[in-house]
Amino acid sequence: MTLFAEALFTFLTSAGTSAGSRIYPQQLPQGVTLPAIRYQKISDPSDATMTGPSALRHPRYQLDCYADGDNAYLSAAALADQVITALDGYSGVMSGITVFASFQQDTRDNYDTETGRFWQSVDLIIWHQKV
Repeated sequence: MTLFAEALFTFLTSAGTSAGSRIYPQQLPQGVTLPAIRYQKISDPSDATMTGPSALRHPRYQLDCYADGDNAYLSAAALADQVITALDGYSGVMSGITVFASFQQDTRDNYDTETGRFWQSVDLIIWHQKV
């Protein structure tokens, strides 16, 4: 059985973003080449029907889009736009899992003074079949 996080990783890897296959759960590896994407599930509320648990999930995922270089801020924003283009409004099948709808909920700019890294966070609600 494929976890939805695996399906999301596979989808993003093939989406043609400037991060390529540099997509990581929870944290970036030390010394990672940028641009890169870090993703994590922020929430996954459960729903129930009158007959029991629903077969429909709608987790919120946060995708942090990192870049570096002279135009790091703009490069991070461009990567975030690529992620939004790939996922906002998407419906279809990801690695055998039906995605009914995906909607962008929020976007935030971030900067870490210690590392000098810029990144942009994109929050998405992804409605999919329960795995």
